[in-house]
Amino acid sequence: MSNHVYNLNQANSENVYDYVNSEYCTLESLKVKSKNKFSLLHVNIRSLTKNLEKLEELLAGIRTLPDIIAVTETRLKNSMNFGFRLQGCSIEHHDSPTSPGGVALFVKDSLAYRVENKFTIDTPRCENLWLQFDTNKSSTFVIGVVYRHPNSNYEDFQDKLDVTIAKLIATSSKYYICDDFNIDLLKYHEDKRVEAYVHMLHSYGCCIFPNYPTKVTPNSSTLIDHMYTNNDSDDLQNFILVHDISDHYPLFISAGSINPKFHHKKTTRRNLEFFQLEAFLTDLSEIMNEDITKNLYTIPVGNLFKIFIEKFESVLNKHAPLKELSRTEMKFRSKPWLTKGIMNSIKTKNALYKESKKM
Repeated sequence: MSNHVYNLNQANSENVYDYVNSEYCTLESLKVKSKNKFSLLHVNIRSLTKNLEKLEELLAGIRTLPDIIAVTETRLKNSMNFGFRLQGCSIEHHDSPTSPGGVALFVKDSLAYRVENKFTIDTPRCENLWLQFDTNKSSTFVIGVVYRHPNSNYEDFQDKLDVTIAKLIATSSKYYICDDFNIDLLKYHEDKRVEAYVHMLHSYGCCIFPNYPTKVTPNSSTLIDHMYTNNDSDDLQNFILVHDISDHYPLFISAGSINPKFHHKKTTRRNLEFFQLEAFLTDLSEIMNEDITKNLYTIPVGNLFKIFIEKFESVLNKHAPLKELSRTEMKFRSKPWLTKGIMNSIKTKNALYKESKKM
């Protein structure tokens, strides 16, 4: 890796990261503890419109799909017709009134949540979104995603963040904040504002991830993408994923001490293995003659249409019954063309990208 990349624990005389042991890894080398039941991915995507397919590629390469995906710099406009979806996920988003910025949270369909506006960081040029989740232990946890625009009022932002963290602490819930605050933690010893900011986080017992730069260029390295949590459990893992989704590396954490309450939701598709078109059309023609054509002038058109839908579905279920998707099928459903050969090519591309960064 470039000389610009170094471990903050070694660089700083005062250890800013008391609980952190971050590591760079590729998608292929990402190893999550089997006992960890919860995972969270944070991506500065630098335009969801431009890089949605790269995000899908990234997710296809992760063995353990994250439960929640936090996205910063979505660069969506309030006036846009939002049509971005990830298979098997619900989405909440807070768009920016300007070209840069914006945040979103993709959540697995099996996770129930509610939006909590009481945690909002109420300051100009700062998009943020907060969701609360239930666990199997009758407790809750909160996920927040925040983007602070460069050159916005630093002191006002820190004051408002201070208030938000105090509110989070008051709930006695575990929380995870995924952010791009445009605050470079590498400048801890150079900038008094950064030092005061870190001390504020530590005063609340925040664990700060990661402890390596997240934006690396041939000429510079910065640590402006962060994750904060009050979960200091030993089972918590955090990784910096070396991936070319944007000029920011994605961040990934997993934990066993968080046990979300999942609601099993079946995902199905039509099983066409034994489908025969001629037999299907024959049966469909029979119901058209018996139930539709004969009643064309005696039943109101709205009721007739409902009858047609019911009969059509019954014939379709007979010839192409619904089949519950396996985890592997769900993973690739949104990209059926993403074959093993293409996945191998993606792995080769990722390896070359890692080599280009000289890790």
